[in-house]
Amino acid sequence: MKVIGLFLLGVLTLFVAGCSKNVSAVKGASHPGYPTVKIGDAYQAAMNGASWSETKTEKGQIIVQVKGELKEKYRDSIVKNTSPKDMESLKNSKLSVTAKFTMRADGKSFDFGGVTADIQDGPLKGKDMTLNVDRWYYTIME
Repeated sequence: MKVIGLFLLGVLTLFVAGCSKNVSAVKGASHPGYPTVKIGDAYQAAMNGASWSETKTEKGQIIVQVKGELKEKYRDSIVKNTSPKDMESLKNSKLSVTAKFTMRADGKSFDFGGVTADIQDGPLKGKDMTLNVDRWYYTIME
């Protein structure tokens, strides 16, 4: 019974963390160039299994991040500085994407901290890539 109670507490903690005030602020906001699209909706559409979380750095900064597997239809159009050979290798690879947002002191606004991708399989497995932020937003917000 104690194990079940601890499991339920863990699930509840994860649920609450995913629904925090800061996570909600980021998900409900819009990118200035795309005022009709909510950030949360864009990431949900671009990723399989989008998972939101919040952490606090040693300096007290709050970081909201979303992780998920990039859907295939977005992959080729957003990878930055990739050679044609690497692009061919990526066609059948899964990319685990992480986007980070740093909350400002007002607790309502935030700065975009970038997007990285970790290649999960294929010939480039384990390689980290930085994604082109402008191309990223253009692709997932359209």
